[in-house]
Amino acid sequence: MNVPEISGQMADDLRAWVQSWLAEATTAGFIAAPYQVEHAVLDRAFSLYKFGLTPGDAALSIFGTLH
Repeated sequence: MNVPEISGQMADDLRAWVQSWLAEATTAGFIAAPYQVEHAVLDRAFSLYKFGLTPGDAALSIFGTLH
């Protein structure tokens, strides 16, 4: 995984974002709890976090139906 070493407030923010991202994906019915995140999916989620997507938009981008 390409996640850099982070600490402090950024680590707390990222942890909260990931929890919200998984909750959004579960609520939308894209995944079922408990969900084991694969490294490739987590890398993509981290990229979307850095890009500034909300957890809901990231859940749709990663797990939603492609047209």
